[in-house]
Amino acid sequence: MKKEQFIKVDSRNRVCLTKLSKNTPELYRGYEIEDGTIILKPVREIPEEERWLFEPENRGILEEVKKGS
Repeated sequence: MKKEQFIKVDSRNRVCLTKLSKNTPELYRGYEIEDGTIILKPVREIPEEERWLFEPENRGILEEVKKGS
């Protein structure tokens, strides 16, 4: 885990995530929990027509694709 950083909100209520990491994704799913903690989870998008490949029942096919077979 990296060293803790303080991140200041700007005048438009934005934060700059590159202070935490230079490799920040473009899309996050955000949550606020009861104690006020905000959690951002990186999200990757896949085209709808390729979604079937990532379904649990197709795990074997996905592994073959990853191998390049």
